[in-house]
Amino acid sequence: MRHGFECVTAGHMFDLLFLIELKSIIKLATVVTLVPMAKLIRYYKRFKN
Repeated sequence: MRHGFECVTAGHMFDLLFLIELKSIIKLATVVTLVPMAKLIRYYKRFKN
């Protein structure tokens, strides 16, 4: 929080609840940054429904 933002994680990608946690973080976030862009596109396609 030293620079005015909080960095969070959804845990390990092989955790059974990873995508559920990730989705809740993205829904609640003001700003989301994911790298590389290919991951962002995959997550967007999965969660846009």
